[in-house]
Amino acid sequence: MINKNLPLFLATLSLLAATGCKKDSVDPPVDTPSTEVAVNATVGMHFNFVNGTVPFTLNSTVVQDSLGHNVKLDKVKFYISGLHAFNDEGEVLAHYEDAILLVDALHADSTYAIGAIHASHIHEFEFDLGLEPTTNSVIPGMATGPLSDTTMWFNTTMGHKFLLVDGMADINGDGVFEQPVKYACGMDMLLTPAHAHVHHNLTEGEFFAAEVNVDLGLLFRGIDLATDNMPMMDAAPSMRAMQNLSTGIDGME
Repeated sequence: MINKNLPLFLATLSLLAATGCKKDSVDPPVDTPSTEVAVNATVGMHFNFVNGTVPFTLNSTVVQDSLGHNVKLDKVKFYISGLHAFNDEGEVLAHYEDAILLVDALHADSTYAIGAIHASHIHEFEFDLGLEPTTNSVIPGMATGPLSDTTMWFNTTMGHKFLLVDGMADINGDGVFEQPVKYACGMDMLLTPAHAHVHHNLTEGEFFAAEVNVDLGLLFRGIDLATDNMPMMDAAPSMRAMQNLSTGIDGME
């Protein structure tokens, strides 16, 4: 005997199957166009010297080496070169190979111009502490701007000082700062990479000065100033000081 309800049952089953397939299907994602618009702007940097979370002042702020020796610094200067701006995807937004900064803690209020940019957002700046070999060989008397500073010059063989630090340390803990401290770090092998996060949305025509922290409280980490207070320019303590300077640098997001 043929069931008269069989056609109706089959039609209902087919409808349910079709409905189920439609319910389980996933529509392909729709790409949302970016609303970011590149603009023309100019960028620079301003450096905030700190000791941890507090401001740093030359001849006043006390920092420490790895063994807890107190140190007061009266001079901190260093070169920055090889600057590049990056977006959030790690793509280079702008090259600033011609920009050389001589950062000086004595002039902590200075803002350093870098150059033009066409972008919507800057994620970070990457750069070198020191100078690449060709630039490092430029004689101060033949240069203008930052490279003309003779206090940052060794000689024609060794080139420029990448980092110059002067101060006095209290080695015996009696409150008297009797031990001279002098770091003049340089030579090609001490060229050290660094970066500073900024995360800034640019606006048309603006001058954006990235606020970059320099934590000098880290400068003598892993260094004993009782024995390594005046190392050679490319000795292990000098290399460590360059690495510590890099570690202590980052942007204010």
